[in-house]
Amino acid sequence: MALPDAVDYGQVRWHAVTAAADGVDVDGDPDAIPVTGTVKFTPSATVLLATEGADPITVFATTVTYTIDADGILRDSQGRALITLVATDSPGLTPTGWTWKATYNLNGGVSRGSFSFALPAGTVVDLTRVSPVSSSNGVPIIQGPPGDAVILVDNGDGTFNLSGTVVADNGDGTYTLAA
Repeated sequence: MALPDAVDYGQVRWHAVTAAADGVDVDGDPDAIPVTGTVKFTPSATVLLATEGADPITVFATTVTYTIDADGILRDSQGRALITLVATDSPGLTPTGWTWKATYNLNGGVSRGSFSFALPAGTVVDLTRVSPVSSSNGVPIIQGPPGDAVILVDNGDGTFNLSGTVVADNGDGTYTLAA
């Protein structure tokens, strides 16, 4: 059974390797060993309401887990390298602006902290590109002019703090500094 037409989708991908000690080969360079394990995706909003039309419906967004294959590529249950999830900005659903949380369970003695990300409709999010820097303790770091530290923190309610100033999400890809 398909989800209602009000539900939009985005896709996620990830490819990971470890830089291991050089093995038995002709060069002396460290070897790339594919990471294996799973990634669990947890929605921050678990109840989505599709209230438009003659037949309103409640959609329960659930946690899903996908496997990282022997090549270090995140795959869905049918082996596809693009994971399809409900978009976090589906205009036909309430609420919008929620996030997915990626939690890693990796093999081989490697670890990756969990983090949340938006998944806009029709986009492909590469988890390598949205991963927070580990030295920031999960707080995204934005490079600003030399000497000016800028920190953007998601408040989880549609607003962000930008170096102590509240920034409101206008819902259209723009943001407003709160007075």
